Amino acid sequence: MIRGIRNRLTKRYWASQIRRMGSRPNTPPLDTGASQPLPSGVLVGKTVLITGAGSGIGKHLALAAEKEGALVCYTDRNPEALQALQALLQEDGHRGYLCDSADISSIDTLWAALQRDNVQVDALVNCSGSKASKIHFSDTTPEQWGTAYAANVQGPAYLTQLVTRAMTKDKRTGSILFISSVHGQITGGWPHYSASKAALNMLVKELALELGGDGIRVNAIAPGWTAEPEEPGADYFEHAPLGQRAIPPEYISRACIFLLSNYHSAYTTGTCLTVDAGVSLRSYRTPAIPPEGDPHTRWPLNSGHSQWQKDRQ
Repeated sequence: MIRGIRNRLTKRYWASQIRRMGSRPNTPPLDTGASQPLPSGVLVGKTVLITGAGSGIGKHLALAAEKEGALVCYTDRNPEALQALQALLQEDGHRGYLCDSADISSIDTLWAALQRDNVQVDALVNCSGSKASKIHFSDTTPEQWGTAYAANVQGPAYLTQLVTRAMTKDKRTGSILFISSVHGQITGGWPHYSASKAALNMLVKELALELGGDGIRVNAIAPGWTAEPEEPGADYFEHAPLGQRAIPPEYISRACIFLLSNYHSAYTTGTCLTVDAGVSLRSYRTPAIPPEGDPHTRWPLNSGHSQWQKDRQ
């Protein structure tokens, strides 16, 4: 009896498989080899709104988005930084706006200006935020906690709400991107900053789940220490497995283009992409002090490396 049931189930299984195979279209497999060039212009026809674009990651992203064909709307609270970015952009039609993303009233003013200019945002990148400052927990004030959350969570969340409401109302798909931090995942010695970035990472997951049905993707990037080559602290990353220096912001902007583009990441949402040269891989079993003779070792002046060398002698 059992053998008979098994035979009938087996015949039924293979019959269904044969029917499915016969219904498949006879199309050649996709060529994923080297003959497929990496496309350019992956943001053609898109309007990208970038906050905090006057410097660092935001500035490099604005330039990269322009190269990929996007119309760039950019904000900063520094008017001189806006003018400097405007001079760097090659094409006409891009728009700059003064905005403090930690101030809800300033975001309302920005949104009114975008409506006045008939701007339909296809992608939003929340680059602005507070900088990390190493303050012991016992020394932090409610104002410092409020500033960190206003700049890193509340302001970006509010602007995202305005943008995604317009997208869903007009039945338009889109992409939302937050610039988080590796310290949303690992400790850094600044609890108010790290806690705000950890909250931002969870916000990404919640929004991705809620907005996915409307075709709106929500992701984040968690950079490690990022600095222009000429900035103080550019050689700070002495413990990173991939090198001894901070990450140039242009590499973060390239990761942003990947997550903004439907060509590259149409099925990616709710993720936080870490770009930190591997520094977050360290644990108590992998000490931060590199082995003697490590060619990647380069110590900042205030690291105490001289004393460490004396202790080893």
